[in-house]
Amino acid sequence: MGNSKVKGIVAGVLVGAAVGAGVALFLTPQSGRKTRKEIMKRADEIKSRAGDFMANIKERDEAFYKAVKEGADNYRKEMMTKIG
Repeated sequence: MGNSKVKGIVAGVLVGAAVGAGVALFLTPQSGRKTRKEIMKRADEIKSRAGDFMANIKERDEAFYKAVKEGADNYRKEMMTKIG
């Protein structure tokens, strides 16, 4: 999956989560101070989840790259031995 596609997916998830959290908070009757604290708390949670998600994607991307590179190297070596 292309890097720009992953970034687009992450951005979509983050925007969706932020909008959903914001709507839920504004529809709940509570004081402004409490609402602001809740928004900051949820924003921190979303930021943390996004960081974890991106770290996971990066780790998988690196593992996939390594596997493809090793496979290509092995295939090249095999073909070279067959050719001569």
